[in-house]
Amino acid sequence: MAVTCQGQTVGYFLPARPEPVDIVYKDQVIYIKYILTHAEYDKDEWKNDPYFEP
Repeated sequence: MAVTCQGQTVGYFLPARPEPVDIVYKDQVIYIKYILTHAEYDKDEWKNDPYFEP
């Protein structure tokens, strides 16, 4: 999914398990946990987050 700002693509969101976002459909709110480059994601440091559940 493309991430856009003022009509221009600024990045891409590639969902993975566990989800890097929480979506509260009832409230129509999305909480973004991480915004990472591919290099940062590949380091797997986000897995050290206390809320990470494999």
